[in-house]
Amino acid sequence: MESGFTNDDVERIVKSLKPEHYSYGPVEDDKPHRPEGDVWVFGREYEGFELYIKLKRTRANTIIAECMSAHEAEFEMTLPNRRR
Repeated sequence: MESGFTNDDVERIVKSLKPEHYSYGPVEDDKPHRPEGDVWVFGREYEGFELYIKLKRTRANTIIAECMSAHEAEFEMTLPNRRR
């Protein structure tokens, strides 16, 4: 599925994340060529499908959140803080 997301769409979605969207993390990034930092995964309903969102917080002097991935979830996500 092509998401058709623009950078503005992704920024808006990331800024809208809440604790109930949390899936897991922090975990170490499994790609050694990228800057050191913690990876966090979130799931969020968006336009009728569940969106998988992976963010990274770098361990630099300034905390920077980088959106590493945003696409339709390929599996059912576990969201421990999801409101029922």
